[in-house]
Amino acid sequence: MVSAAARPVFDFDGALSAAKKLYALADQCSELASTRGTAGSNVSDTWKGVHGDSFRERTGTEDASLANVVSNLQGEGDAWAQAWVRAVDIMNDVLYAEAADALAAAEQDQGFVDEVTTGFTNLLFGSDESSLYGRVPKPRDAELPGSTEFVPPSPPFAKYSIDGDSVEVSYVSDVPAPI
Repeated sequence: MVSAAARPVFDFDGALSAAKKLYALADQCSELASTRGTAGSNVSDTWKGVHGDSFRERTGTEDASLANVVSNLQGEGDAWAQAWVRAVDIMNDVLYAEAADALAAAEQDQGFVDEVTTGFTNLLFGSDESSLYGRVPKPRDAELPGSTEFVPPSPPFAKYSIDGDSVEVSYVSDVPAPI
């Protein structure tokens, strides 16, 4: 049987906070570009001659540079949000494997008669450990938090409950503690 891997160590809250802060900084740069662009446009309309041409060239370069900075900051914010999604999916996969391991352990504790019956059934029909995983509901894929606020649209972390032969999955917002 495959056993669960260690729970990933990842700063889930920090990743979304970084994404939000990067987008906020991008917004500030956009506002700066707008303010400076308006002022530069007013000046460049009246400034004639060699120095006016030089000023217009420099403001054009500044506008392009600020647009690149805004785009790159937003891209980095998106990258942190994507990293958060991947980490949530990995955490949920580990929680899924832990639930399957817990179900297997519970079944092993049911007693000798069940073990003999299962062994006889496996001898006749073959053993399929993957059937154990088929009885544990797979977690849903994590959803990408919306841009600008970076708040998960729903609780992202799987929480498994095992009651006898029944396994249920629900979702919680709190990051599962390492074990």
